[in-house]
Amino acid sequence: AFTQLVKLVIIDEIHLLHDERGPVLESLVARILRQVETTADEPVRLIGLSATLPNYTDVATFLRVKPDKGLFFFDHSYRPVPLQMQYVGITERNAFKRIQLQNEICYEKAWLQYRNQNPILIFVHSRTDTGKTAKA
Repeated sequence: AFTQLVKLVIIDEIHLLHDERGPVLESLVARILRQVETTADEPVRLIGLSATLPNYTDVATFLRVKPDKGLFFFDHSYRPVPLQMQYVGITERNAFKRIQLQNEICYEKAWLQYRNQNPILIFVHSRTDTGKTAKA
């Protein structure tokens, strides 16, 4: 079968497991894992990539990765140029107002960096958010 020729599966943006499309991705990955376990003579290597994956151990468990042998996590200490990070607490309970406040704070901080001629990189989770951020 064609699937027995596959030796490597790379899943980019694996954090989308937590997205609205997550169940589709989860189903696809589960099907690959099941097929590999039942038909493959040789192991198939799975690589999950994400720039934002705080629950990487949960994802590794789902992918049946042995933490001591096959789990590789690269945090900010691997960067050649250090990142400056800021954490902002928002206590607003209303979801709409909370998102609006998050956007306002992000815009203010980005504008301050831009005004000081510093480079800016803003991560968002969807194409829609990318468009909204660019228009702001």
